[in-house]
Amino acid sequence: MSDIWLYGSRSQGKLATCHHELVDVFNLYRERQFFEITIIWGWRSPEQQMDAFLSNASTKDGINDLSEHQAIDDTGQPCSNAVDFGPWIRALVYLGRILTRLPSSVAFYLRAMIN
Repeated sequence: MSDIWLYGSRSQGKLATCHHELVDVFNLYRERQFFEITIIWGWRSPEQQMDAFLSNASTKDGINDLSEHQAIDDTGQPCSNAVDFGPWIRALVYLGRILTRLPSSVAFYLRAMIN
């Protein structure tokens, strides 16, 4: 079996804003090596959620209707109950571009079932 791939620093940072059960799921996924993924969104601010709403990437506006991405813990820290992720595709492209990923519009959505 090959070496376990690691999340990039941006994916790690986004995953760190999520509920610990989601972090566990995504770390287990990484250890099982199904295929590489990138974390597109963890926690979203009201402004980021509004941007997602205005671009039709979400049905929640983040102000009048909160998203699972906007959850906070008992101490007021970001604790998203949702993660947007997509496959990470390595592609050799001319003109010096080495890594390419699918746009976030093809991201998958996973919602934690936390009681």
